Amino acid sequence: MKGSLSVPGSGCRLAVFLLTVHCSLLAIAPRLHASGLYVADNGPAAMGRGGAFAARASDPFALYYNPAGLTAIERRTAYLSLGGLVWNSAFTRAPLPEGATEGGSTVYPYGTSYPTAANEGIQPTPLPAAFFIWPLPWRRITLGAGFMTPVGPLFLDFPDDGPQRYMILDATRTENYLMAGGAVELGAGLSAGGAFYLDSATLRYRQAITSSAHPSESPAREGTAELDVAKFGAPSFIAGVRFERGRFFAGTAYQRGADVEMTGTLDARLDTRLNEILGMGMFGTDPVNIDARKDARVKLALPNVIRTGLGWRFGRLYTEADVNLWQWSRFREFRIKLDDPSIPLSPPLEIGVSLSGFDMSQSVKELTLSERVIPQEMKDVFDFRLGAEYAWSDRTDVRAGVLYQPEAMPARDLTPLTYDAPTLGLTGGFSRRWGRWRLDASAGAYLLLDRRSTESRITAFNGMTGVDQANRDVMERLLGYSIEDSPVGDGSYEGSAFLFMLGTAYEF
Repeated sequence: MKGSLSVPGSGCRLAVFLLTVHCSLLAIAPRLHASGLYVADNGPAAMGRGGAFAARASDPFALYYNPAGLTAIERRTAYLSLGGLVWNSAFTRAPLPEGATEGGSTVYPYGTSYPTAANEGIQPTPLPAAFFIWPLPWRRITLGAGFMTPVGPLFLDFPDDGPQRYMILDATRTENYLMAGGAVELGAGLSAGGAFYLDSATLRYRQAITSSAHPSESPAREGTAELDVAKFGAPSFIAGVRFERGRFFAGTAYQRGADVEMTGTLDARLDTRLNEILGMGMFGTDPVNIDARKDARVKLALPNVIRTGLGWRFGRLYTEADVNLWQWSRFREFRIKLDDPSIPLSPPLEIGVSLSGFDMSQSVKELTLSERVIPQEMKDVFDFRLGAEYAWSDRTDVRAGVLYQPEAMPARDLTPLTYDAPTLGLTGGFSRRWGRWRLDASAGAYLLLDRRSTESRITAFNGMTGVDQANRDVMERLLGYSIEDSPVGDGSYEGSAFLFMLGTAYEF
């Protein structure tokens, strides 16, 4: 591949090209954020009360909400439950200004409105759980163990040619807790408890990437980047206290968010040409092919949660109000690193440059990718829950609840994967007892209020717009033109969820 340049210093465009591809391969990192959905709570009884369960957590899910509540379980109990989450979301991208262009603009005319991109992977996400609770016959101690799938797994599938493709094509996320703990009655209506848990999670995520560094002057070729990582057994704990006196109940619990390091692979595939990357026809059309599969590590910190609840019994009616603090500010940064940072080019890139009659050539066989650190700006939030339970008869209880959870993520970081919005929830459920058996059932509807992003930091990752400002200034001087941002996250977001749970308990 030969070229002739007369602009002093323009031979440094090779460095610009290498940095372009470097950023394109690691562009997937800023998309992940928490990668979760935290709109509801776990367990049929707790969910039926809108998640207001810290003061009177009186079934095996006390291991999750407030382990001190285990002392309210008087007999050995085996518990099984299964839930399902149906998640619906959509994104309508804001139109580009009239006359604007963008890399990859082969599907939609610009200056006009984009079609709405909706999640096409709507399906119930299974949420199994199993516990065994064992009250000891001495010293008023209760032990418990089990596993659960917290509300948070996702199955997302968006159109391959949709306007959201630079943010997400599809994603799958799962999570499981393996838990063990206990509680002790301290006297005078006070109990304390704690639980240790191992958090295991998997994440597979895919997005489109584009090779164009100067979208208004060069066409783009699109490829894909896919991250597939998992973590088994990130340790953490929950501790709480509970007080009961007559008709009054109170409880508080602290859950330490796990520090997660996920390992797996990063796949990137992109076929492009140097003239398309730099927007310069003089470089010809020889192909530059990238087909890399690398071991990858992803590090992030999940939020601490502090739950506090107050309850009061009025005859057959019990009511509880909870306030929960989610410390999302722990998630200060997102790190992604390749164990082997070398990315081969096939075939090697041959560059020839002529400056003032002096010919130079260089062969580039591989790229080297460094660790990437992306700062986060999530904030701590309080959510509010109000629940009620009524003893309809000696064998039947009915429940209802409402909740409000504000957003923790700034609008400029929203994507269809990390859609975070003020959430309103309405739940209900019942329990029915037959001798030593009990059936619990609940359902909830959750509306995520629409949000709009007008200053998105999420760009079409042509690589040039994903670098820090200092490097950007240098590259603009080398290229001789301004690098164009192409924000793809601006627009409106909407979503909703439906959750249902069934559980059965047997007392020995």
